[in-house]
Amino acid sequence: MCKFLLASAFCALSMGLYASTETRISTELRSGETKSFTLNETGQMSFSGRNLLIQQKEDEKVESINLSDIVKLKFTNVDASSLDQSVSIRLNIYPNPVVDELTIETNEPTNVQIIDASGKVVVSTSISQKEVVDMRALSSGTYIVKVGSSTFKIEKL
Repeated sequence: MCKFLLASAFCALSMGLYASTETRISTELRSGETKSFTLNETGQMSFSGRNLLIQQKEDEKVESINLSDIVKLKFTNVDASSLDQSVSIRLNIYPNPVVDELTIETNEPTNVQIIDASGKVVVSTSISQKEVVDMRALSSGTYIVKVGSSTFKIEKL
């Protein structure tokens, strides 16, 4: 019985250490510079005022990028569930902040919702690869963009 429990615990522990998820963030800046970050399971991305804050790992320093300096953000989620198989989902949402049109690009069909500060869904659509959303009719402010199971915050000027 003890050998079975040890073997089961080893298998469960091995599977826990083996599976990992990373989010890769690439920023294209107005200066032409590109900055890339890889967030592991303890990393974080958030917004504070007019800044994008990225902390790649829990114990590392926080990088701050002014939103007005960002031309394009690219998110890639990598889920490695086995050594031989990985799934890469590409997602680009730009520009942020947005004035007239928000471009959303993905490599797989998904649903998109844009939600205002009161929680009301103001845009709901499905995309297969690229969608340009007309934002002209929306008021200035902060909006949440839900693309599939991912959620992002954007500013409408």
